[in-house]
Amino acid sequence: MPGGPHPYFAAWEQAGQDAACDSGLAAADYKVPQQWDLSQQNQLLESLLTQGYNGFLIFPGDPVGTVSVVDELTGEGATVISLAGCLQQPSAVAFCLGTDTGNSAYLGTKELIERTGRAGRIAHFTGFLVDSNTQAASTRCSARPTRPTAPSRWCR
Repeated sequence: MPGGPHPYFAAWEQAGQDAACDSGLAAADYKVPQQWDLSQQNQLLESLLTQGYNGFLIFPGDPVGTVSVVDELTGEGATVISLAGCLQQPSAVAFCLGTDTGNSAYLGTKELIERTGRAGRIAHFTGFLVDSNTQAASTRCSARPTRPTAPSRWCR
């Protein structure tokens, strides 16, 4: 379940159906809150729990605010996996499967430099900081020096 409607998650519905078929799951229902609103996501998760759902794949609407509902779900015996965005730890999530956005940006920039023949300048434009993995990387970077010693330490 994503935090709200967004085209990034469009493939999740079919992926869930495929996973259910391939793995013998009883169901893989794709549910999305009507708006990108943490309280709507939490209410929908709680509603699904009361309907008997016992496993959840969640993109957290907020990496901090989602922790309490995950604690509630797992406290009732449900398994929760965080996908594409990790929760702030500690949390009761079984695991998080997400992109290392800092390393991904580093690898993409490195490839761009090579393909442009190491000539010219690169400008990076971005919108709001909403991806929880990017937020986590930003938090890690604030404590690190701006001159990297290795790709995983690239900050700003």
